[in-house]
Amino acid sequence: MTTKCPSCFNELLSDATWFRCTGQCAEEKDDRATVYRGHDIVARPVFAIRHAPAAVVEHGGCPACSTVSRRHVCGLCHADLPPGWRSTTTTCVALAGARYSGKSVFIGVLVRQLRALLAQSNSVLTALSAETEQLYTARYEQALFTERQIPVATPPQRRGDAQYAHAASLVYVLTPPGHPRHVLVIRDVAGEDLQKPEIDEYLFSFFAHADGVVFMVDPMQVRTISQQLAGRLDWQGAHTDDPLKVLANLARLRARIPGARPVPLALTLAKFDALHALEDVEGSPLQPAMRNHGASYLRDPSMDSWHYDEADGDLLDVELQSLITSINGANLLNYARNAFPIVRCFAVSALGHHPDATRLGRSGITPFRCLDPVKWIMSRPAA
Repeated sequence: MTTKCPSCFNELLSDATWFRCTGQCAEEKDDRATVYRGHDIVARPVFAIRHAPAAVVEHGGCPACSTVSRRHVCGLCHADLPPGWRSTTTTCVALAGARYSGKSVFIGVLVRQLRALLAQSNSVLTALSAETEQLYTARYEQALFTERQIPVATPPQRRGDAQYAHAASLVYVLTPPGHPRHVLVIRDVAGEDLQKPEIDEYLFSFFAHADGVVFMVDPMQVRTISQQLAGRLDWQGAHTDDPLKVLANLARLRARIPGARPVPLALTLAKFDALHALEDVEGSPLQPAMRNHGASYLRDPSMDSWHYDEADGDLLDVELQSLITSINGANLLNYARNAFPIVRCFAVSALGHHPDATRLGRSGITPFRCLDPVKWIMSRPAA
């Protein structure tokens, strides 16, 4: 069993449990929490209770005021841990990509898809806390499924600004068929946070300790693709947001963080419906590929089973490597292979169609292969 902090993604120590005093100790600036959250945190002190490995310690007496505390915190970043968290198996997923790559839409649809897939197996997906439920509803669900609009961009994290400094994780409890209770943690960041080479190594240290990174690439950011689809699809992004530069910045961030884990990368072609449209573009070099209806990237078995289909994934990976190379993405693919120990390619379309500016089309939301990257990460053994 692997249990990580849902904020910094570091694995919790097995021989110590950390608490925050809830008694008479005076509040003071928590330097560790401050550097990880990006703004001043003033709270009562934290303390550790040492114990035998794997022992469950639910409470501890503050060494200063002797008050018994049940408020568990992460020993590294001092973030609060939910009740019973240390006995939880976790999978922590971080999302990355340039601006306009569709991360927010992907998350909004992903949660709905997970809930629907588990329901098919008489299981359920539940938010661990009211904070997760409120965050998902306000940022993703309300826009997509009620207002039928594209969610607003994820706000950037700005050190010194309490409103933006710390982005909360989405934390969900699920019991997949044939598996024990599991917790899935998802963290998103604003694309502009990853645009500059010197990314804050504390605010974004979770990228070095995640169980997997889903790196999303909008194929419309490839100029040759947007030119072929000119007049057919109205794209609102910016060609200056190079996904290769963002990936390089992410790799440099990981290199600066001591103890960075060998995190697998799900290199994900987002908004794949845009490439589907090339089937009807005469003269496009990708027209034959998009007319090959036997290709894995043109079918979606992701809702057939909870289990990740390795054979289908292997075939999809090979096909997409070829496709990425053919759209001038060889440098991106090669860089990913050199910077990350394990890379697998995916194709997703959260909406299933290209929206009209910020409004969804009349056909509604018809997701394509959105579960694949997360199912792959969850299927992998803990590093």
